[in-house]
Amino acid sequence: MKVVKKIATFLVVSSAIVPGLCSASDSSLEEAKYSLYSNYVKNNEFNVGNVSVSLLDVSAWSDTGGSNDDILQSAKSVIGYSNCGNYSAPSCIQEIGYGMENYDRNHGTEYDSHSVDNYDDKGWDDFDMFLFTFDQEVVLTGAGYTYKHGSNGEKEMSVIGLNDISMFGNNKSTTWSDVAVASNVLSSGHFGIAETAGDLYSSNFTNLSAAKYWLVGAYNTFFDGSSSALFDSSTDGVGFKLSSLTIGLEQKMTQPPTDVDEPGALALMGLGLGLVLYRRKRRV
Repeated sequence: MKVVKKIATFLVVSSAIVPGLCSASDSSLEEAKYSLYSNYVKNNEFNVGNVSVSLLDVSAWSDTGGSNDDILQSAKSVIGYSNCGNYSAPSCIQEIGYGMENYDRNHGTEYDSHSVDNYDDKGWDDFDMFLFTFDQEVVLTGAGYTYKHGSNGEKEMSVIGLNDISMFGNNKSTTWSDVAVASNVLSSGHFGIAETAGDLYSSNFTNLSAAKYWLVGAYNTFFDGSSSALFDSSTDGVGFKLSSLTIGLEQKMTQPPTDVDEPGALALMGLGLGLVLYRRKRRV
């Protein structure tokens, strides 16, 4: 009986090296560039790796509007602008960048009528942001632009992943402070905008986690640990037109079973059985 128990124990341990029983899993981030013009205007469904993703809605929001300067209102229109005109250099790469017409158009700066910006308006810095709604949780890893005005180092634009967007609506008295509560912010980051070839610009996003709802816009201090809408006097704000997003999906990868040479495994099992029989013979 003791011999049977030892053999059974050995067989259980040996089964861990039999081909087909060893496996491991890992994950990777599949990415795809999403052009607002090519994808959203013409077709809102696209592929990230082998997974279909849909952009369900895009809206634009800003805390503008005279006496209600702190209340969020949707933009009057979201408009695509071509970046290459008659006077552009031959090296200009044609793309469509999206800006917005908000309620600063009639009394803001000359740049404030079409860009996604945080320019000063009568002593207050208004924050323009797009709100993207996807059909599933995604990770934003970068963005492209066709226009940029102003500079603010590494804090020229903000990317915010949200848990809930029910507070957005022109019939609601919502402020950026309401949106920026800790329980609603799943992920956030602030990044610079660098010039690339062909009169285009780009940002790379790091350390962001997945969310279904994303705000993408001019650097917004409410999501950077400040409840004040006032900028430092040394900066004049930044405006841009957004042309694309780089979107990532985390996909699980199951590694194939670890193959072990069958003759080697059988030899090891035989050696174990021989050792058991040898010890039994010695006892007899």
